[in-house]
Amino acid sequence: GMTEFIAAEDIDENTEYITTGSSELNRILGGGFQTGKLTEVYGPFKSGKTGLAHTIAVSIQLPKKEGGLGSAVAYIDTENTFSKEKIKRIAKRFGLDPKKVLSQIFHARIYSSDHQMQMIQKAETLCKTRNVRLIVVDSLMALLRAEYVGIGMLARRQGVLNNMIHGLSRVAETYNCAILLTNQVSTKMMGMFSGNDAIGGNIVAHGCHFRVMFKTKGFSSNNSLKRRAIIVDAPDLPPEEAEFYITSVGIADTEKGEVPEAKG
Repeated sequence: GMTEFIAAEDIDENTEYITTGSSELNRILGGGFQTGKLTEVYGPFKSGKTGLAHTIAVSIQLPKKEGGLGSAVAYIDTENTFSKEKIKRIAKRFGLDPKKVLSQIFHARIYSSDHQMQMIQKAETLCKTRNVRLIVVDSLMALLRAEYVGIGMLARRQGVLNNMIHGLSRVAETYNCAILLTNQVSTKMMGMFSGNDAIGGNIVAHGCHFRVMFKTKGFSSNNSLKRRAIIVDAPDLPPEEAEFYITSVGIADTEKGEVPEAKG
């Protein structure tokens, strides 16, 4: 499909949407988590990034009319935060068979940035052969940051990152696949970032179609499950905000974690 011109009116015509578990979050994302694009979600520890990754890894397996794509997931886990138990709970919430859901999540625990690059390439094969329509990289930068320390290593680190982003962009377009990249940003750094600077600097910013910030700030302790999402950078979306909850059954509109109405 890459060698033909298409009419501009048909651009994005094949975008599909995965429910995030929160109708508010779906709304500010333009209808849900979008295919064919890279979405970076950044924020401090415990802001809900991994919760979102787990939720859409399940909800993508719903039929289309219920907010899914009936598809599988490649889950690239650099921080050992993937939880089978959490997946099972989210599956039950969405009325899916937990065992079947787990069988459609291809998980890789990652130990180095080389390994991460290798598994990004393998994920492309899964898109071809195993009906994978979502690739999660949780988290994009953790291993790169640990391995390439100091200003002298910055150019090399950005080079590796660049290759990852380009590889993922190509997969997103070729297979109309959704891509979630999480990025941890310390609370102190959140203040310093003009929206355009999460952790990988400009390469991530320019490589991602959507950049969303998750915030824990501004909620009293009794509401510790409440989070705010802000669209920081998205060509077609207004800079809106949404509030959602992180629950034991994934991202939701309330603490109870019911399933949002699918918009058919």
